[in-house]
Amino acid sequence: MGRPVTIPVVADVAIGATAENVLAGIPQRIPSEDSRIDVALTRESVDVLYGLEIANQVAVPRGSPCQVNTTIGSLPRFDQDNIGSFGVRAGEEIALFVSNSNAALQEFRAQIRITALSDLGLIPQNLA
Repeated sequence: MGRPVTIPVVADVAIGATAENVLAGIPQRIPSEDSRIDVALTRESVDVLYGLEIANQVAVPRGSPCQVNTTIGSLPRFDQDNIGSFGVRAGEEIALFVSNSNAALQEFRAQIRITALSDLGLIPQNLA
């Protein structure tokens, strides 16, 4: 049984960036056990798009939109900004690719909650 992990990300996406992996370098992006991930996302403007990949599988295609929240530095909420729950096997990488077609730096925000499948029964029903 592993510990539940939450990865919070507030990333400035460069002007004209394409396919920038905002989870690169975060060790927890590769779970050590088969897990469920819950993903909540927001962006500063409509010019910021994302794609979610798990191992070599596309979970959400690149170029997808999420909620716009113009409050700089805020984190997305699972109850309002959740884009879905996904399965990930032990050792598979979670990659979140972001692009920015705006002529200015734009913010992208994510919260990824990783729960080992063996721990799902321990979570209160309203959070599972």
